[in-house]
Amino acid sequence: MTDSVHTPDEVRPGWLPWVMFSSIAANIFAIVSINYWIYYARAAFIATHPDYVALQPPTISRAISDPAIGEPFAFWVTLSAIALIPGMLGISLAYGRIARGAPVLAARVLMLTAVGLALFQAASSVGIYLLSSYRFPNHNYMHMMGSYIFFIAQAMVMVMFLLLGVVALRCRVTMQRVEHSANVQLRWVRLRAGVACLSIAMVLIYMVLFLIKTMDFGAANEFVYATYVLAEPVVISSFLLCLAMFQTDLWAIARGRDQSRDKDI
Repeated sequence: MTDSVHTPDEVRPGWLPWVMFSSIAANIFAIVSINYWIYYARAAFIATHPDYVALQPPTISRAISDPAIGEPFAFWVTLSAIALIPGMLGISLAYGRIARGAPVLAARVLMLTAVGLALFQAASSVGIYLLSSYRFPNHNYMHMMGSYIFFIAQAMVMVMFLLLGVVALRCRVTMQRVEHSANVQLRWVRLRAGVACLSIAMVLIYMVLFLIKTMDFGAANEFVYATYVLAEPVVISSFLLCLAMFQTDLWAIARGRDQSRDKDI
């Protein structure tokens, strides 16, 4: 195992804990809010539109086409999209600082990945705004554009998350955080990498279902479409689950916790 260079406590900026705590708060708000609304919107539509539901299950897009559901959905989900930008910037900053104690090549990859996280999350948040604010039946084009931007950009965020895990595990290095003797928790790195892989796989499956949902599969048509509809919120929740698991790093940095014993590679 390659030892990282310890950074003295006195160089740890006083503002760093506040940034980390703020990022955690922003991420938790977004995670809870988006998860609530993607499931509530479908449940509310099913309860209020039995005639439509009798023909086929509603997608989230169809559910928010009802203004009574779509208007509050757009407000809270857009607010969550805005919160995700500083939330992800906190993770980018954390790993930019973690890169200080990594080997040169790993440090470069971490810095590029940290920048990529911020950029892709910003794009994803734009997509969230478009798909929630421009809804069926009057804004089909803008809604679909927002959906594409969101899913593609958020999938790239998962790729960045996976890359962070690969750097830590393949380099077999304990990467020093800013505070003295505090290290990346490698058990969480492994778990997050696995969740990121699963999330990426689910995105690919969802995209295939999106492309084939209108094809004729005979008796299996209803099953294919129902699988597509149910996969949509699950894929979004998988994104949010992976994001939630990164809060352990932000919390450790904010608290200045010594985790140097966590070297179980």
